[in-house]
Amino acid sequence: MPRIRDDELLLDLPEAIEYLRISRSTIYRLMRSGRLVGRKVGRKWLFYKKDLVAVVEASAPLPRRAETEQRTGAREQPTLAR
Repeated sequence: MPRIRDDELLLDLPEAIEYLRISRSTIYRLMRSGRLVGRKVGRKWLFYKKDLVAVVEASAPLPRRAETEQRTGAREQPTLAR
């Protein structure tokens, strides 16, 4: 059986939170901003490890929620892959 490469691993939401050492709300903010792609399978969010690594490598500061709302005049709706 072929081995799965490390960057092809899928992590669920709790594992992604632990891997990145950030809060659940920050994960959702990353997805809303388009910086992280999540895939919802049933009731679970799944993330490719390579996508989590890309977020760390980009490591630009996230805009605060209030700043985003102030610029747009409204709350942004998440654009998430399903």
